Amino acid sequence: MLGVNPNGNEDRCAGCVDAPAATGVDFAHRSQHPGQRPRTAWSDVATTAALAALAPIAWTCPADWWPRVGKLGSALACGLHLRASDETLDAIEGARIGPPGSARRVAEQLAAHRIEQRLQVLRELSPRRWRPNVTVHGLEHIEQGLARGRGVVLWVSHFVFASSVAKIALHRAGLPVVHLSRPEHGFSKTRLGIALINPLRRHSEDRHLAGRIEIERQHVWTAMRRLRNLVAGNGIVSMTVGDWEGHRIAWVPFLGGRLPIATGAPKLALQSGATLLPVHVLRRPSLDGFDLFIEPSLLPASGEDPADALSEAVAGYADGLARRVRQAPGQWRGWAALGKRA
Repeated sequence: MLGVNPNGNEDRCAGCVDAPAATGVDFAHRSQHPGQRPRTAWSDVATTAALAALAPIAWTCPADWWPRVGKLGSALACGLHLRASDETLDAIEGARIGPPGSARRVAEQLAAHRIEQRLQVLRELSPRRWRPNVTVHGLEHIEQGLARGRGVVLWVSHFVFASSVAKIALHRAGLPVVHLSRPEHGFSKTRLGIALINPLRRHSEDRHLAGRIEIERQHVWTAMRRLRNLVAGNGIVSMTVGDWEGHRIAWVPFLGGRLPIATGAPKLALQSGATLLPVHVLRRPSLDGFDLFIEPSLLPASGEDPADALSEAVAGYADGLARRVRQAPGQWRGWAALGKRA
């Protein structure tokens, strides 16, 4: 996620695209012009109204009611023709993770889960905080990374429940995690929404973090320097997998398409010698809690060519992610990115 490109435009010229690696991964460099965020948008009004409507439910209803509320909200959105884009539906269909015609059902599940996730955030802001049942798998990988003394980078997959659940579970485990974020994290990408709406999301999460580093568009390298200092001190940092930020993007073969992933996390680990660990959060089919999976390190201990190590790390991450997405396709928020064209 390091670097900035708010418009998502890539410079895919002959001089700026790396040759594909043996893993099938290729890389594109893109401009880092900060651009100007819109002052406000009608979506801010809709988001504020939705949060106001959901807040009484979040504060008063038991958490086991929330999946039904999410389904109702998803059905209402479909009735208002607020549906997933054709590109997203094509990406789900192309992944062949279900019977023909199941793409719309997966998209509807994702919409329902996103509503439920908002209820979780709002409950965290209430006096009766949310206390999810979370089982952590693979905690020993973090312990082994810390034993090496060179820090740990947690690369958190963009599953819908990951943002809150991962922070809560790692905090319960006594791990002081510092998270890399951006002003758009939350509910809005406008200047007004960033100032007034997004702090709700950050406040609900920050009580479970040792700190948050926010990417400033005019001072990107400040965030990178702080991350390097943290892992140099054997700290733990977390970064969400995505392509929203970053001057170098890996295009990875994934479920019948090509997934864009910013390379900031593996690059940080390679340069610092930190342990890079994929993290996935899935809600159990029984709806009685969540599983947080911490996978083994993606990077070699030493001796491999950095370019090959980066390609292999990204490809290895994608292989592991594909297994988790097949388990819960309606919980993964990366379908829209997979629908992009490389």
